[in-house]
Amino acid sequence: MTSLRLLAVLVGVVGSAGLASADVIVQGYVGYSGSWSQYNTLADAQAQSAVGPGGVIAPGNLSINAFQGITSGPAMGPDLALVVSQAGSPLSGFIQYENTTDPNSGITGAFLNPELTAFGLTITGGASTPSGNGNDQRFETGTTPASNGTFRSFTLNAIFTGISGNGTYPNGSNTLATGGGFTGVSGSISGIFENSSSGAFYAFNLNLSPATNPPALPEGAIPFASNLVIPEPATLVAVGVFSFGALALRRRKWSKTVTPAVAA
Repeated sequence: MTSLRLLAVLVGVVGSAGLASADVIVQGYVGYSGSWSQYNTLADAQAQSAVGPGGVIAPGNLSINAFQGITSGPAMGPDLALVVSQAGSPLSGFIQYENTTDPNSGITGAFLNPELTAFGLTITGGASTPSGNGNDQRFETGTTPASNGTFRSFTLNAIFTGISGNGTYPNGSNTLATGGGFTGVSGSISGIFENSSSGAFYAFNLNLSPATNPPALPEGAIPFASNLVIPEPATLVAVGVFSFGALALRRRKWSKTVTPAVAA
């Protein structure tokens, strides 16, 4: 089963169960590489027509920090998605997505087996209008004059495997957590970015892979946590694949606090 289909099943199962948004933590580093294409208008980028220049984004590392329903720190709310290229990575571009200025953002995550050795994560977003020139949204190809702008669409799908260090969430709850890392990751990041300096639109597709020599997470960081465990893949096939639109993300404010991992 492809990672995209498995994530569709994940969201479908959560939505069909009539649950509110799951409590989610994902913190870790992954590798990425991919390509980009430039367009003059958003319509062209969405239709992938009248394509302009394009290029390759060389392999690099990025950090993923996702918190849904669980507070990520004293200065951060409980619904945070932060995806940032790791400083010093040998890459020809740079990406930074932060959902604090994205009204359409959503985070979904769950363990994919009872052993808690696999985890699925989906982050979606995209602003219908430009959000200004802040530093929280950036995309560089290596040739763009400036990197600030707006993600008009953003989708991250990731499957993490080989997770170790199973346990329970500190402070007591029904949220399951892991204290160890993972050995495998697959998935993708795709979207359209509007550069506020040039006015150009950049469609990008990045493939995810294990990071190369990633730094250790800060002490106290929890790599994975969720209060959802969905069935084994064999059961999922019987359940069927549901639409991503089946999930109505309704966020809950928890008072719990964890230490986020933030890329430099």
